[in-house]
Amino acid sequence: TADGIGRFGQFLYGGIRVAVIIVVGSITGQSVMPLLLENELKAHALHLVEAGEKQRSSSLNEQFKLDAKHAAAQAASDEVQRLREASSRLPPDIEQGLLDARVCWNEYANRRSSLLNSGLSVDEVRGQLNGKAAACDRLRKVAVATRDSYFSNVRGQLARATEGKQSQEAELSEAAATVKARIAGARTVELEALNPRSSTVLWSLLQSNSGALAKWAMISFLLLVLELLPLLQKFQAGKTNVGRRIARHRRARALESAE
Repeated sequence: TADGIGRFGQFLYGGIRVAVIIVVGSITGQSVMPLLLENELKAHALHLVEAGEKQRSSSLNEQFKLDAKHAAAQAASDEVQRLREASSRLPPDIEQGLLDARVCWNEYANRRSSLLNSGLSVDEVRGQLNGKAAACDRLRKVAVATRDSYFSNVRGQLARATEGKQSQEAELSEAAATVKARIAGARTVELEALNPRSSTVLWSLLQSNSGALAKWAMISFLLLVLELLPLLQKFQAGKTNVGRRIARHRRARALESAE
């Protein structure tokens, strides 16, 4: 019937108005909330930024294997230090070989002096100590060759270790610089996105902070009531004495017109 259609239209119109009021209230609330929840939103935005940085740093460290590169660079540095120390001193067995050669020559010199003092000629002494001299010379040559070989080997290892250290440090420096640049770039974007006016920060705050949620609910309810107040007053108008008189008058006029 026409009356039913009219009522349906009224309900539809009322529903649309309520929906529009709720949407407008939500937009108003989104603008007002950063002011009313300023402290909570600032603290939560900072928390989200710090949590993001921590997670990002851990992820990038794992992606670029910074811990492994640090360990490799440190191991290379330790190896270079060990070889430098090794190149500045001889192992005990090589030192002993050189000492044995010196002792042998000292014995030779003492024996030669003793024989010369006994009246033997130089040639006679040389002939008697020929074997001793040959033995001492062999000891010296072996000891010196062993020493030279050791130093040559250690210096070669040191050169290779130094190159390896430089390579490891360069690789670590490059990876660390890349990670630092990515963190700085992400931080710039994140600081712009995660601020007290961000809906992401507000939603995260409401999910994690019951006090802020209660405050938001009370404020949102108050804003919604204020937005709906004119409509509620209009609906309430027909229920007052004046409203009833006006309604009776309109019905009477409608009946007269119908007659």
